[in-house]
Amino acid sequence: MEKSKLNFRKARLHDLDNLIQLENLSFANDRLSKRSFKSFISSEQDDLIVLEEYGQLIGYALILYKKGSSLARLYSIAIHPNQTGRGLGKKLLSFVEKTALKKGTAYLRLEVASQNLRAQMLYKSMSYYQFNIRKEYYEDNDDALCFEKKLLLLNKRRIRKVKFYRQSTEFTCGPSSLMMAMNTLDPTFEMNQSLELQIWRESTMIFMLSGHGGCGPRGLALAAKRRGFSVEVFVSTEDFLFLNSVRDPKKKSIMNLVQNDFEKQIKKQKIKIRTRKISFDLVSKIVKEGGIPLVLISSYMLTGTKTPHWIVISGVDDNFIYFHDPDVEEGQSDIENINVPIRKDEFNKICKYGTQQLQSLIVLKELSKEIPV
Repeated sequence: MEKSKLNFRKARLHDLDNLIQLENLSFANDRLSKRSFKSFISSEQDDLIVLEEYGQLIGYALILYKKGSSLARLYSIAIHPNQTGRGLGKKLLSFVEKTALKKGTAYLRLEVASQNLRAQMLYKSMSYYQFNIRKEYYEDNDDALCFEKKLLLLNKRRIRKVKFYRQSTEFTCGPSSLMMAMNTLDPTFEMNQSLELQIWRESTMIFMLSGHGGCGPRGLALAAKRRGFSVEVFVSTEDFLFLNSVRDPKKKSIMNLVQNDFEKQIKKQKIKIRTRKISFDLVSKIVKEGGIPLVLISSYMLTGTKTPHWIVISGVDDNFIYFHDPDVEEGQSDIENINVPIRKDEFNKICKYGTQQLQSLIVLKELSKEIPV
């Protein structure tokens, strides 16, 4: 008997009609459109892989890579209904893992319908484990089970259970990250949009490069202190942050006034301000000592936009820092923003903002507990 000739390759434009046909045969709901397939075929970041046998397209898999991180998501995978029971799903998934590994992926995640028992058995047989559930995720209101697999041999990560909160505006990453940290220390602490905007009003510096003003470390630290949390601030400079990002003298004068007021309140509340560089090793030490850090990063590596952005750190190991990013892009799932792994070298690049390489870190701790750094 002639051996089956299977071929795995990147999808091309001439595959479009076959991909649509396979999609319609495989899924009753939540189907990818022809436009989506066309976009993924031309994508330089993501991988749309097809499986052929004797030149006939019998399967596909779509891998999405989280920019600036070591995380990938298996967005969709399908085998032609006439070809099931041959172990092709396992072979395609193995090829997906090898492809993701070549791009430096440490963790591969996916979502599967709770009623799709066949697919769940496949993932479990290949060492995927369920880490979350999303209620009524699909168009037919079925729940999505979230699975993950560690592709690299790594030391055991220390992950704290940080409840995720998605920011509701483009300018409230700081309050959203702060709420996640406060809720971690006190699970009875409720996270909602009303509080998100209240903290922003307390912490905003009024102006930034454009649009609404962001939140600085002093304002966020004061917001945490008012709500009964112990907090410390780390900054790379004794100067106020972001003043040089605004050219208008009137706006700069107002920002300076706001920051001076924050400084007075900081001293009155006896909040410690430490002047030192932020690094992977510092953040790792803080996490291991029980602190929950909020880190100011440049969003360029994540989204391609040159804006300051706050994230909350959820865990560490010897190779990676893990973080929750409250800014979920339109059309994406929270799964891509939870416990996102980033390598040591990449983290040390991302935790700097602007030409001045500004750095800042806010640490929330259990009351009366000081982090020795």
